[in-house]
Amino acid sequence: GVFPSDVEFVPRKKKDAGDDDEDAGYLLYLEYDSGSHASSVVVLDAQDITGPELARIHLPFHVPYTFHGAFEPE
Repeated sequence: GVFPSDVEFVPRKKKDAGDDDEDAGYLLYLEYDSGSHASSVVVLDAQDITGPELARIHLPFHVPYTFHGAFEPE
């Protein structure tokens, strides 16, 4: 009863900041819980996707399952 959306990569640093690790950043996705009819934003470390969640933001509403967006730096 829990459904993840597409995953979006957000870099940890600007590319011109000297960080050579291309996977240094975060993975964000929306997760819909059909039992509570609400969504959460889930944040993972892109370099340790099997590790614990860095954050889970519980939204007081649901986001339509087909909704998607994109990260745009500044």
